[in-house]
Amino acid sequence: FIAGGAGFIGKWLGKTLLEKGHEVTVCDLKAPTEAEEIFRDVFRKPTFRYLWKASFDIQPEDIQGHEIICAFNAQADVPLGISSPAHTILQNVSGMVPLLEAARRTDCRKFFVPSTGNVFGRPPKIPIDETCAPAPHNPYAASKVAQEALALSYWRAYGVPVVILRNNIIYGEGMRKGIFLYVWLK
Repeated sequence: FIAGGAGFIGKWLGKTLLEKGHEVTVCDLKAPTEAEEIFRDVFRKPTFRYLWKASFDIQPEDIQGHEIICAFNAQADVPLGISSPAHTILQNVSGMVPLLEAARRTDCRKFFVPSTGNVFGRPPKIPIDETCAPAPHNPYAASKVAQEALALSYWRAYGVPVVILRNNIIYGEGMRKGIFLYVWLK
């Protein structure tokens, strides 16, 4: 199950899993006609399901049968996090709760939360390791710290098997053209 599955990472992961023979449900806010274009080569496969739904509305029956949940439904732009902090915090923190609630009520075996190196702000040491405390320097980074804390609280309280991935820049074919790396390479 991939929440935010029509985004850059979600669509790549979904297509890759389908090619390897897995059943995949993608949940996103893209209209079905847009999703059909994004997933044109797999949209009609019997192992693919598109769920047109906001993460806020996810129910356990939506993810039932999926052992792995990928919460890629975050607002992922640092600049938008600065200009629209309320939206960013609402999406990144509150948007995680229905997914975690559904995961704890099903047979979820892994719950992936993509985070960011931005949680460290200006790190106290290089290389950064698990002993470095988060020190967010903007609302986007703070939303990711809160998202991590929320996910870990579900692991501690309910046993939801959380995996946090602190990636930095994700790049490749189809990446957003406004991110630093694309602009710099261009």
